Amino acid sequence: MRTICYAYYGDNKFLGWHADSFGSIRENSPKLYRNSKEQNEIISKSFKYKIAKIKEKSNISSRNASLIGLKIIDESINKDAFNLSQYKQIELRSVECPYYDGPNSDDNAKWIYADYTLVKEWASKEPTEFINIIKS
Repeated sequence: MRTICYAYYGDNKFLGWHADSFGSIRENSPKLYRNSKEQNEIISKSFKYKIAKIKEKSNISSRNASLIGLKIIDESINKDAFNLSQYKQIELRSVECPYYDGPNSDDNAKWIYADYTLVKEWASKEPTEFINIIKS
């Protein structure tokens, strides 16, 4: 089974990598997953829910000027959500990752065992080939 990562795109611009179970965006620290139907469904549902909530908060803020403080609070609490709210079309694109055998000091899970130094080096470049695209 292949190892995959997810890349965030806003209006076709690469924003960074899906970095953890919360869907945080990081420049070169993707979370590695096994490419399975179940895993893809979980990521897709979480992503769509997250984007729906971001859009809902953005719409509330833009309709009501008295809630402008909410946008400032959101920015300080969740910079990723604030940044994503700036784009009309947000996508999460799955990318096949090279499998790097070796210790992963960042995650001791048994099912993904990778030298994360090599993963970060690979992830420092914008991906160009995608397995699947999840649209918001």
